[in-house]
Amino acid sequence: MRRDLVAAAGTLCRRFLSSKRANFAVMTALCAPVAITLTAFAVDEGSLYTERRAAQSLVDLAAITAAANINKADAAVLATLADNGMGAVTLLGSGNSTQPSTTQAVVEVSRGRYAANETIAASGRFEAGKQPYNAVQVSMRKIGHLYFGGAIMAPPVLGTTAIAT
Repeated sequence: MRRDLVAAAGTLCRRFLSSKRANFAVMTALCAPVAITLTAFAVDEGSLYTERRAAQSLVDLAAITAAANINKADAAVLATLADNGMGAVTLLGSGNSTQPSTTQAVVEVSRGRYAANETIAASGRFEAGKQPYNAVQVSMRKIGHLYFGGAIMAPPVLGTTAIAT
């Protein structure tokens, strides 16, 4: 009887391993969590990219407005941000290192001199604080929004900078 039981178990095991039925269900059950995780990551990454581009556009506009009103650059930046839906902003003085919060962005406005000289590297053309002022640099940091990743990680800080002359 024991021999019959072992033979039946071997036959059953061979039949199970050679069977092709229900492979789709098994593969779906194994791959679905990975696919869902990758989809959630893609949604968060796309959302952060879009949010950063919108913030860059807003900072570009604020820098242009500030350069047009260089004597009142801080007020021009705050007004531009408020007019475009970003009323909760903390304006920093130079050298201040306040971090953005989930409800407020942090903005820094620097007046200075821009030299449109192609022999100078692009990163060195603006000199903050150098007079006479002809340009403004606006930098903004804000907390990005995560839709799915917030459960496992802290949201990143999105930073943008624009210079207008």
